[in-house]
Amino acid sequence: ALTGDTLRSKKVIIKGHTDSDGNDQYNLRLSLDRGRSVKQYLIANFAIVQTRMKVIGYGSSMPLVPNMSNANKQLNRRVEIEIGNMP
Repeated sequence: ALTGDTLRSKKVIIKGHTDSDGNDQYNLRLSLDRGRSVKQYLIANFAIVQTRMKVIGYGSSMPLVPNMSNANKQLNRRVEIEIGNMP
């Protein structure tokens, strides 16, 4: 979808998230690393222009579900992709 005509002129925001294990600084770094990994994969495998993409790390600040179980924590370890207009 990111290489098709419909989205080719759109920017891609890659949002990394973690569970609540670890301290805030560690989780922020981990979420950024998670997002950067997805960005590098898209560049390497789909020839998406690097300047179209921005990576943001949220650490554990935006959980989908409460971090009360291992299953919930697994859901919170994720990367989300948002599509927007180029500036």
